[in-house]
Amino acid sequence: MTFALFAGYYTDWLWYRTAGFQSVYTTALWVRLAMFAVFFVVAAGAIMLNGYLAYRFRPIFRAISLEQQSLDRYRLALDPFRRVLLIGLALLIGFFFGAAAL
Repeated sequence: MTFALFAGYYTDWLWYRTAGFQSVYTTALWVRLAMFAVFFVVAAGAIMLNGYLAYRFRPIFRAISLEQQSLDRYRLALDPFRRVLLIGLALLIGFFFGAAAL
């Protein structure tokens, strides 16, 4: 898949170069890369900020019920990986937003 993507860009670059419009293609390519970067950063930043705020302002005292006790076990198991999960998911979703901007 990577080779097909590279081949497509390279073929387009060769075509624009032979037509004498290589600067048009490089400008369009840079704009697409900039749009990817902007959408990636904005989406990943918004997701990380929301995750941080949701964790910071979560209720400290929770009602004790049977369902809540089950959830607390999962919460305690995932808490050491909270930061890694938040950053990883934010980067993954940010990548999808950036790819959609292309």
